[in-house]
Amino acid sequence: MMFLILTWILFSTIPAFAQTFPLGTISPLAGGDSTCPAGFTCRGLKVTCPGTPQVATFYATRLTVNPVGTVIFFTGGAGTTYWSSANEFLPSFVNDLIALRYNVLQVRWKSEWEASARGLNSGIAKLACRPATMISYLHKTFQPATSRLIITGNSGGASQVSYPLAYYGLDQIVDVMIPTGGPPHSALQKSCMQNAGEDGYWFDAGRRSRIDNAFGFFSANGPCYLRDGRYIPRWTAESVAYGGTDYFYDNTRVHMIIGAKDRIQVIASDYEQKLTDSGTPVVLEILPNVGHDIFDYSLGRDALFSAITQR
Repeated sequence: MMFLILTWILFSTIPAFAQTFPLGTISPLAGGDSTCPAGFTCRGLKVTCPGTPQVATFYATRLTVNPVGTVIFFTGGAGTTYWSSANEFLPSFVNDLIALRYNVLQVRWKSEWEASARGLNSGIAKLACRPATMISYLHKTFQPATSRLIITGNSGGASQVSYPLAYYGLDQIVDVMIPTGGPPHSALQKSCMQNAGEDGYWFDAGRRSRIDNAFGFFSANGPCYLRDGRYIPRWTAESVAYGGTDYFYDNTRVHMIIGAKDRIQVIASDYEQKLTDSGTPVVLEILPNVGHDIFDYSLGRDALFSAITQR
C-alpha cells in the first residue's frame, strides 16, 4: 500500500508541458551589492515565479552610447557570482566589448538559481523562469530597439540561456544565444539514471544531489541521487533537450562553444541535435585543448568574442 501511495505521489507531480511557461514578476530589492565589478553599476531585484520560492538577484550594467548590441552574461554552478569575476582576463574582455559599443550586463543570484525549497517540487523548468524573467526585464529596460540582444553563459549559465527559449518563448526577443560548456541539463533522464552505455551522460553524486534540489529534495535522498527510475518521465519533461515547447528559432542565431577536453560534449549533443532536428541552424564549435570553463583559455575567449560580435 505504501509503495502505491509513493508511486502516485511521484507520478502525480509529472507536468504536462503543452504551452509556453509564464514569466515571473520583478520587484525592488533594497541595499547594494558589495561584489559589484569595477566600472559597473549594480542593482538588486526580487524575482517571483509561479510554483517557486521568491529569489533575490543582482544585475550589473556597463552601458555605452548608441549601442550595436546588448550582451547579458550568466554564470555557471549556483550562478551566485558575476561572469567577469571568474578570472583576471575577463575585465579586459568586457572593455573590448564596450569599445565596440556593446552594452554589457551581468546577472548573479543571491542563492542558487536552480534550487527550490524543501518539500516544494518546483522542477528545473519552472525554476528557469528566474533567468527568463531577468532576460525579459533587462531587454525591456536596457536594449534599444535598434540593437541586438545577445545572451550567453557557461555550464549552468548555458542552461540559464537555453531554457528561456525552449520553455518561455524568448526566441522572439533574443537575436543571438551562445551556450558555452553546456547546457548540462540537456538529458536529465540519462544523467541521473547512469545506465550502461550512457557513461558520457552520468552525473556524480554531488551533481545528482543538486538536481534533486530543484525538486524539493535536500538530504541526499532524492530520486536523482538514488537513481530512481520512476522519475524518468519527469526528468525527460524537464530536460532542456526534450521537454520544451519551442526549438525552431528562425530569428535567433545559435552558436554553441565547447572545449574538446570537456566531457559535457556528450550531454550537450542532445540539445544541439534537438535544435538541428527542429530546423534551427546551429554552429557547434569544438575547441582543441580547451576544458569546461572556456573563458579560462585564450582560444575560448577569442571564440566567444567572435561569436558575440559576428554580424
